[in-house]
Amino acid sequence: MNRVGLALAGSLACSGLSAQVDTFWSVPSPSRSEVNADRQFVPEQALEIDLSSDRLDLLFGRNVQGVHEVTLPHPSGTVERVRYWPNEVMHPELAARYPGIRTFSGESLDRPGVQVRLDLTEHGFHAMVMDDDQGWWFIDPAAHGIQGRAIVRRKADRRTGAVTAPFQCTYDEVNDLTTIAQQTRAWIQEMGADRVGDCQVRTYRLALACTGEYANFHGSNTTNNNKAPALAAMVTTMNRVNAQFERDATLTMVLVPNTDALIYLDPATDPYTNGSGSTMLGQNQSTCDALIGTANYDIGHVFSTGGGGIAQLNSPCSSSGKARGVTGSNMPVGDAFDIDYVAHEMGHQYGANHTQNNACNRASAAAFEPGSASTIMGYAGICAPNIQDNSDAYFHAYSMLEMAANITVGTSSTCPVVTATGNSAPSVNAGMDRTIPRSTPFVLSATGSDPNPGNALSYCWEQMNNQVSTQPPVATSASGPSFRSFAPTTSPDRHFPTLSAVVSGNTPTWEVLSSVARTFNFRVTMRDNVVGGGCNDQDDMTVTVAGSAGPFLVSQPNTNVSWPANSTQTVTWDVAATNTAPVNCANVDILLSLDGGFTYPFTLLAATPNDGSQLVLLPNIPATTTARVMVKASGNIFYDISNVDFAITANSSPDYTLNIASTTVAVCQPGNAVYDVQTGSVSGYVQPVVLGTTGLPNGLTATFGTNPVIPGGTTTLTISGTQNQLPGSYGFDITASSASGNRSVPLMLELKNVPGTVLRTAPLDGAGGVTPGSALTWAGTTSADTYALQIASDAGMVNIIETAQGINSTSYTPGSASDPSTTYHWTVQAVNACGFGEVTTPWSFTTAACIPVQVQVTIDRYGDETTWEVVQGATVVASGGPYAQLPANGVQAQAPLDLCLTAGCYELKVYDSFGDGNCCAYGNGFVRLLDGSATVLANVSQDINAGAPAVVPFCLTAQVSLNARVYLEGPFVVAQTVMHDSLRVHDHIPLQEPYTSLGFAQYGGGGETTTPQVLTTTGNDAIVDWIRVELRAASNNAAVVATLQALLQRDGDVVSDDGTSPLVFNVVPGSYYVAIRHRNHLGCMTLATRTLGGTPTMIDLTLNATSTFGTEARKVIGGNSVLWSGNVLVDELLKYSGVDNDRDPILQAIGGTVPTATSSGYLSADVNMDGLVKYSGVGNDRDPILSNIGGTVPTNTRLEQLP
Repeated sequence: MNRVGLALAGSLACSGLSAQVDTFWSVPSPSRSEVNADRQFVPEQALEIDLSSDRLDLLFGRNVQGVHEVTLPHPSGTVERVRYWPNEVMHPELAARYPGIRTFSGESLDRPGVQVRLDLTEHGFHAMVMDDDQGWWFIDPAAHGIQGRAIVRRKADRRTGAVTAPFQCTYDEVNDLTTIAQQTRAWIQEMGADRVGDCQVRTYRLALACTGEYANFHGSNTTNNNKAPALAAMVTTMNRVNAQFERDATLTMVLVPNTDALIYLDPATDPYTNGSGSTMLGQNQSTCDALIGTANYDIGHVFSTGGGGIAQLNSPCSSSGKARGVTGSNMPVGDAFDIDYVAHEMGHQYGANHTQNNACNRASAAAFEPGSASTIMGYAGICAPNIQDNSDAYFHAYSMLEMAANITVGTSSTCPVVTATGNSAPSVNAGMDRTIPRSTPFVLSATGSDPNPGNALSYCWEQMNNQVSTQPPVATSASGPSFRSFAPTTSPDRHFPTLSAVVSGNTPTWEVLSSVARTFNFRVTMRDNVVGGGCNDQDDMTVTVAGSAGPFLVSQPNTNVSWPANSTQTVTWDVAATNTAPVNCANVDILLSLDGGFTYPFTLLAATPNDGSQLVLLPNIPATTTARVMVKASGNIFYDISNVDFAITANSSPDYTLNIASTTVAVCQPGNAVYDVQTGSVSGYVQPVVLGTTGLPNGLTATFGTNPVIPGGTTTLTISGTQNQLPGSYGFDITASSASGNRSVPLMLELKNVPGTVLRTAPLDGAGGVTPGSALTWAGTTSADTYALQIASDAGMVNIIETAQGINSTSYTPGSASDPSTTYHWTVQAVNACGFGEVTTPWSFTTAACIPVQVQVTIDRYGDETTWEVVQGATVVASGGPYAQLPANGVQAQAPLDLCLTAGCYELKVYDSFGDGNCCAYGNGFVRLLDGSATVLANVSQDINAGAPAVVPFCLTAQVSLNARVYLEGPFVVAQTVMHDSLRVHDHIPLQEPYTSLGFAQYGGGGETTTPQVLTTTGNDAIVDWIRVELRAASNNAAVVATLQALLQRDGDVVSDDGTSPLVFNVVPGSYYVAIRHRNHLGCMTLATRTLGGTPTMIDLTLNATSTFGTEARKVIGGNSVLWSGNVLVDELLKYSGVDNDRDPILQAIGGTVPTATSSGYLSADVNMDGLVKYSGVGNDRDPILSNIGGTVPTNTRLEQLP
């Protein structure tokens, strides 16, 4: 054991304090003999002190009342001034029978907020100092039975003298964790989730028993028949345990008057099974009821030397279970027993669950800590992987909430004595929710206040994600805890990970930044640290990690460079998409540290653009070799620091500095750009500085307000003539010349003008079948800062249904243009500081038809915890909840919600914020989706972990079918009322459809192919050619929503590419216009919509009685309707003469000069589709065109009758 006694003796002498007046201890001389008795503690490092029995009795004896002051030795070798006063751990009647046991509460006079617990018993003097900033420390007897020597040690240096058996805590078998979690949830909501207690102290009467083995350990036995030693150990423990509960849970316990009746001296005759905790639960309940009386105590517990720990949740005040608590250890002494074990088991009794995320005895609702956990209710050291070997002495935020709910409105609220302390609640604010880049450190900052002046506030930040996850945490985990809890500190800030880890470049095992998109929930707990009954507050915030941004990294300086003081240097960093959505960090602060990265007293630049590089002026400071640079997001929480220390050399010679307040200036043409120029004097330098520019582009003029400038003075640089350059970025230098030397600083001039017109990319104008809610996209425009967009229900853009401004990206997802089978119109324009660009002409798109889906929700009592989403990919297409809370247990059906979803695959996600599901003790609810035929598509009714939804995938498929008939004029044989199949006979029909290559837009179709076997069919089912069938929206007959390239048979039947019918389209059943088109004939469309579904509908365009859109959309031959032939150019107009006529391509197809020539093949110029292109003679392809435009006036035209 290391000794620090000599350092302490020196510090005491220097402190000016009188050890003879207020001190009861001294530092033993090196020659003093070591204690040879059995040591209970052999810490890694400690201070040994000698105690004066006379002084102890004077300061802490039975006659001490009121407030006193004393100095305590600190393990570091300093002293702590303490104010203390008697407290009540034993009932006065019990205390009167055992006057040798005295307990005290206190607080540090040197450091507000540090609480102290003291006691003096026949075992000696004990002290516990609750110092969260520097670590808790203890004073305990050096060895069992030795009262004159003590050790002073930190909790972190603890090591017991004997081998301590591993402690194990199990839940009482009566604990139904799911039901209890639901009950606790209800109490939390009734109490108010933001309040951890009501600032009133609750006093419980404690019936504390012990086994004979425990009594014997502490020196009580049948030989001496003395219960005082056992009682003294129990009081020491409870004095410390009370301190913990008074601070974190505003409750305390007092031993009942006849506690000594529960102290058993003989292991052979006591009523307990010392080695079985579960057995002792019932034994203790019976014993306490029998000896104390069930009406005479509020909580019972038994100490043993075996059996581990076990307790019943929420047991105080419960007549059947209030004594069901056991703590057993083979070393039942010291803070390991008091805080790690007893406070843990009593924490269970007051309602707190295990907080570890590891699987051992995991409680899902409370599993917020990674690994084994490190707070009192965790399994530190006994549940691998372990964060550490022992618990830290504080309760987790959720443990505090559970206990507060139980003692305020729950089972344990009915029996304590409630005392108003006069202490008012503090208030804490966790700050705004933030979005940060991946793999980037961040710092959370709280703000707090307390209406009670003088209270010392402390803060504890903890992550609040309790999903099952890989432990130790991994960077790729999208759920569960990734950051361990640390003890409260007086600082409202916490770095994630710790700043020391960031400085050293290490990745702590239990603080892991996320490399993937995810959400972190955080809670800050503020304690006011009032002795005897603290009051606390909590607040939550969320950090969203953007997977598309980061890591945000400083790149220069990143080596051990040397920079002169007062010099201008360049700091660079990887922006990593943090300047765009969703992080949207426009500016950063650049800070300078001189102590290796731990503090940053100098701000080099504030709110400078987040562009990855900035010039900074170093301050005129003494030389250092431990400089670091931090680049921190302005108005956000993430940052990075340079990797290693670098040097700054001192500048002592007279000189001057040149600095530009903002090195980049943007200006709208033809305005002037103005730079603020600052000069500085070093060591009294006064020689004039002559300013100039180099590299200024032609046409621009530089003018200085004052030139030359005396160091320390300021001036302006004005750049005019900006209209003489094109918009863009231009670099040049400002120069300075003086007797001590020359300087230059690079500057950037950004010239802007009104932005140009936006080029839209999707959906294309007139597009159909667009999924409702699809993003509208466009190409970025030079000089645009943002974009403005409008959506209307009419082509004139009069009825505006949605307006968006300040769009930072080149896409926008509308919230209003979501109705199915509806045509919308939209415009977009670029915007910058110079004005608005030209508004685009309106484009239209028509949304796809949809499939009816109904959402049915039945909630349990706590519907306010239930929310749901229907998502497709990353898009939430529908959502609901939370719902109202019911006054009592039961279920309530919500009004059904009707949705209309397009075909595709989706997920139903159901969330439960408390994590106990929409079921069980408070009613069996569900969220389910049904299609139009009442078939269940997805159903969720099982338990759901908090924050992690239950996910059920489902798909919606939609098809309609139809049969179609059509005649083409070109191959139509009137006498036979069929078409010829000359193209097939001459083997000219391609195996792949021709329409995509001809430029026809496809909506679900395109690329269809057939087989040679299909083309071998003869007779009336022989194939004539490929044909195209379109379905158009009922709300807009110009909007094509589905296409299919099919085959046309000689008898007019249209069949699919495999030669079968009907034709099948992947759209939802509904009403559509049907159009049929051909590569060299004019297409036509039904006049009215046709209702299409699973049963094929016949569309017969060969019948004159079938009404079609427009005028003379078809030609009538021999009583049959056919499509007009001659559309050689595959446009929408038949022309015989003039520009873009359909006649000349026929001549060109045969060579262009000899009209009697011919050409064979699969050609659009083959109007009659006989496989041969002819310009003159019998059966030529030119005459049908002239005939179809009227036959006599060659300048006539015929327009395709399609909208």
